[in-house]
Amino acid sequence: MKKAQRILLILTLSVFVLLAGSTGTFLLLTSGVSIDRSKLVSSESNLILYDKYGTEIKELSATNRRTNTPIANLPSYTPQAFLSIEDKGFYSHAGINAKRMIKATLENLKSRSFSQGASTITQQLIKNTHLSSEKTLIRKLKEIRLAFQLEREYEKDEILECYLNTVYFGHSAFGISDASDFYFGKKPEELTLSESALLAGLLQSPNRYSPFLHPDRCKQRRDLVLSEMKRDGMISEEEWRKAKEEELPSEKHSKKQSAYLELVLEELEEMTQKKGIEVHSLKVYTNLDPDLQAKIETKTESDVTIAVVSHEKNALEAYYSTVGNIKRLPGSVIKPLLVYAPSIEEGMISPATPILDERTSFGNYQPQNYNGEYRGYISAREALAVSANVPAVKLLNDLTVEKGVGYLKKMGLIPEEEDKALSLALGGMKHGFTLKELVDGYSVFRAEGNYIQSHVIDRITDLKGHNLCQTEYKKKRVFSEGTASLLNDMLKTTVSEGTAKKLKKLPYPVYAKTGTVGTGNGNTDAYTIAYTGEHTVGIWLGYADYSTFSETGGGKACQIAGNVLQTLYPSKAPKDVAKSEQIKRIMLDRVAYRTEHKLLLADPNAPPEEKITEVFLKDQVPKKTSSYFSKPRIPKPTIEYKDGKVNIKLCDAEYYTFTIEKASKAGNTILYNKIQSSEVSDSDLKPGETYLYTVIPCYQDYKGEKITLPKVSIPPLSSQKTTSPSTTTVPTQPIPTEEPDILKKDWWNL
Repeated sequence: MKKAQRILLILTLSVFVLLAGSTGTFLLLTSGVSIDRSKLVSSESNLILYDKYGTEIKELSATNRRTNTPIANLPSYTPQAFLSIEDKGFYSHAGINAKRMIKATLENLKSRSFSQGASTITQQLIKNTHLSSEKTLIRKLKEIRLAFQLEREYEKDEILECYLNTVYFGHSAFGISDASDFYFGKKPEELTLSESALLAGLLQSPNRYSPFLHPDRCKQRRDLVLSEMKRDGMISEEEWRKAKEEELPSEKHSKKQSAYLELVLEELEEMTQKKGIEVHSLKVYTNLDPDLQAKIETKTESDVTIAVVSHEKNALEAYYSTVGNIKRLPGSVIKPLLVYAPSIEEGMISPATPILDERTSFGNYQPQNYNGEYRGYISAREALAVSANVPAVKLLNDLTVEKGVGYLKKMGLIPEEEDKALSLALGGMKHGFTLKELVDGYSVFRAEGNYIQSHVIDRITDLKGHNLCQTEYKKKRVFSEGTASLLNDMLKTTVSEGTAKKLKKLPYPVYAKTGTVGTGNGNTDAYTIAYTGEHTVGIWLGYADYSTFSETGGGKACQIAGNVLQTLYPSKAPKDVAKSEQIKRIMLDRVAYRTEHKLLLADPNAPPEEKITEVFLKDQVPKKTSSYFSKPRIPKPTIEYKDGKVNIKLCDAEYYTFTIEKASKAGNTILYNKIQSSEVSDSDLKPGETYLYTVIPCYQDYKGEKITLPKVSIPPLSSQKTTSPSTTTVPTQPIPTEEPDILKKDWWNL
């Protein structure tokens, strides 16, 4: 018995020593911290923003302009909403929830991170007002000690009131007064139950649950808060039902801040949430170029969005918008991303591939070209340059929508499920994309097939300058270097010969695509996305309310893009985009392309004007060579006898000459020697005689195979007076034409 008592005594003393040591360590590590009442009510800046040069951006700084609202003035359900979702045991604990902290600690140890918080409202208030944003063990210990101290010195309602007046609600809104004004255009005292639940739901992730950015997520989160309130007995079944039926806010009621700041705040929350950093007391170093930003902020007759990305750091250096970062239908600017680049990547086409542009029905869907103009056979290059609709839909139909969307997803462009139809080739969808998303999508062409998301934030530090988070500019392979290089070449043609010709005057290479979206009453959207080797410029024009404007094409957007490029390079030309070694420039035969719609290497003997320069992937260069000029050949000519003459009609007389021989009982004679004509006649005929004509096509010194025509018998004199003239005709047999099967993987070897 004495032995057991000794063991118990030793264990008790050990626990006491351990607790004493832990307490001593805790007090030592947290010594010197104390509650500062001024920090609970001050209006100091929560965020300080800097431009790319490290200069503070006064006009963009998100200062805390809050008005403290007494908790007694709020509807009873407003603070209850926050308690139900954030801290159910607020009125019973002494500042921390030990059970939740232990569970969170175990999760953090398991994941080797500080991702799990489990903080009470008291702890959150301490973090937001007294501590730095970094997550360390010492900081957590200080947080716990200050939470205990705060609970001893303040009443629960005082703590909750300070919390509601300092917490961050997103979109640079700090405190419930600022948030009520921004989201609902009203004072906190006027909040409904549904609105209170929405604000409470925002706190976990203001950007993720923003009603303006992600309304579906916002509604789910608000309804979760309402369900928790009902479960806690704070609202009735009827109140819960009515609150769930209330509409979400659809427009921002205040804070008409710059569109660039909106992007900064969205990206800020994504970065801080990922790294476990609190959104307060931070220095945010952005990529903003203030001079460029000032220059692009020009008025137009419609709403406008302008984005400028520097390729050096993939930094969004300027962003101006009169409508915010809204989603719109992309129109034809989606074609290179969804249709042409994937079709090249899949081995379906090259820039030279002929596509038949004609009225075509795809089941119940019949796309129309602009102005109802159809061009017959045109190359994929020309189809993209003039933005013909039917070829784009044909290609997507053969590629399949599923494959095309798969490539879009790699670029962060994700259509709705109901959007996955052939109309997607022309930008037809439910919501569309933001201009920034489209500009980032075009990074795959200038970045050698890699998708790189642009960023507005470079790094984040605490107020003392300690680095907390650095932006990572990641590359994601979407297309091969060769595919990207071919698309660059095609988009260069769009500038030199296509819909972006207003950029042609610039004295350096520019690559661009335009696009419009419209109705029968006119266009609602106009785009230009243009890039050099150093910058990408994106322009959107339209009206937020989808009103139409008079301009029929993307001309105005193209003009603005040109002005921005001139601003970027006032005296020095930018470097060009990289050229891939995976592509090869060759000469094609124009005659074979025009008459047979085939891709054949140019005949060495062809005149310069009958050669086409084109680019191909090295492993997809056409293998066969045209012999149109070195081995002249023509369809069989027609021959007829009429009115005392034999008439021969010839084809391809533009470059060919013809030697025509005439044979009869009297012998063989050369009727014509290297004549260049489309029709010849012979009237030196004897009644009752039969003649045989042969034709030899020639090009310079090269002769083709002899073509023998049907015999012609001349009627005798006795019958010429009583019968009609003899007519012998052999119809021309044109060279068969057939649209290339672009599904064949070896089309270049036909």
